[in-house]
Amino acid sequence: MVHADTHKFLASEAKHWGKIWKPLFDQVWKTASVDSATADMLDLLLLDDGSSSYQILMKNIGYSEIICALFLLLNTSASFGALFLAAIMAGATYTHIAMKDDKALIPGVLGALCLLVFILPSRSTPKKASDKPKKN
Repeated sequence: MVHADTHKFLASEAKHWGKIWKPLFDQVWKTASVDSATADMLDLLLLDDGSSSYQILMKNIGYSEIICALFLLLNTSASFGALFLAAIMAGATYTHIAMKDDKALIPGVLGALCLLVFILPSRSTPKKASDKPKKN
């Protein structure tokens, strides 16, 4: 369960996020020549249910972050999770800068750390002594 005060704060902020991202999504749909019915459906699935609360956007971001965290736990797909999470943090940083608030530093630093996880080589499992080639 999410802490009640945290949920209340994030839910109140989501409507501001939506006002920033809705025009960007509309531009993407227009550039991709998506018809209006499909664009409306995509808005309902990705952004808002028509209530202008943008709770759908908030939930989709949260689900994406959880999936990325699970990928980070798996050594084989950690780089994918780190890259996708860095993209989410770049979006969060952009959102805070566009809102002109002072909260852009935290997602920026987290995004940079995710890029480090992506760039740096992951730990591989150590080789066993029995895996070494035998000398004749």
